[in-house]
Amino acid sequence: SLKVECQMRKRKGPLTMSVLFQALMNEQVVIELRNESLIRGIIEYTDRDLNFMLKDAEYFPHRRGSQHFPEIFIPGRNIRYIQLPENIDVKKVLRSHEEKLQAAKQQYRRGTKQAKKETELDKK
Repeated sequence: SLKVECQMRKRKGPLTMSVLFQALMNEQVVIELRNESLIRGIIEYTDRDLNFMLKDAEYFPHRRGSQHFPEIFIPGRNIRYIQLPENIDVKKVLRSHEEKLQAAKQQYRRGTKQAKKETELDKK
């Protein structure tokens, strides 16, 4: 855990919970809202403010039935708790996410260098 945290901190910007939830894209979570309602759905999008877009979501209002939504947006300020799936290995998920970010960064650098070379050739 500490090793993953240290590696994550080397990147620009702080290590936040949002990094974990971004790594859990397409995983099902249960979100408890401040009004004691629950929403279970699959993470489609999240940002650093912990706003979530869930797909295939089931909304359970406090002490009432349930309602299904194909998509639902949840502002971070309304969230009390987020329950992760029990089968998730957080260390493994964070390592995998970090590897994907590094690969994307390297691909971007290669693309930038290639574009720069092409621009220089065009100028000649």
